[in-house]
Amino acid sequence: MDPIIVTAQNTAWLDTTAGSLQAVIGALVGLLVAIALVVFIWGMVVFIASSGSDEKRAAGKQRMIWGIVALFVIISVWGLVLLLQAILGIEPDDVVAPRF
Repeated sequence: MDPIIVTAQNTAWLDTTAGSLQAVIGALVGLLVAIALVVFIWGMVVFIASSGSDEKRAAGKQRMIWGIVALFVIISVWGLVLLLQAILGIEPDDVVAPRF
């Protein structure tokens, strides 16, 4: 018989891969939040420091806006994932790779 039909294959690698992927995604989200925060703060510094130049103030204002938009999008998606986990009753420790 085919191993897929009788579910005789070894899927331990899937658990390891899922755990590694979760760690990478968690680190990536933290990095994206940090980058968005740095962009916002840099825009604020440029906005304040260039009080004499309207062009530089506009550039700083634009950076602040994009930093806030990026933070909003990242945190909103993160919140939606947590909301879906709560609605479906999935605890972070309960998440395991599917077994076929």
